[in-house]
Amino acid sequence: MLDPNIRLPLDKYRPAPETHADIVSETLWNYLEKAYGVQGRAYSEDDLHGPEYVRLRIYFDDFKTSILSYP
Repeated sequence: MLDPNIRLPLDKYRPAPETHADIVSETLWNYLEKAYGVQGRAYSEDDLHGPEYVRLRIYFDDFKTSILSYP
């Protein structure tokens, strides 16, 4: 189960050292898993059910908008 209080970076181009995770595409995750044997679990937006995940759902929406603003 994903911790709803997990700390994530502000946006893809400004990761912070105190974050616990990152957002990557499913394609990149599959590559990393195959090439390097990544351990852990990948979560998608579909896994974020319930009121405790409201902050993360908002974060993902903001993140998608932020990456569109970079060239």
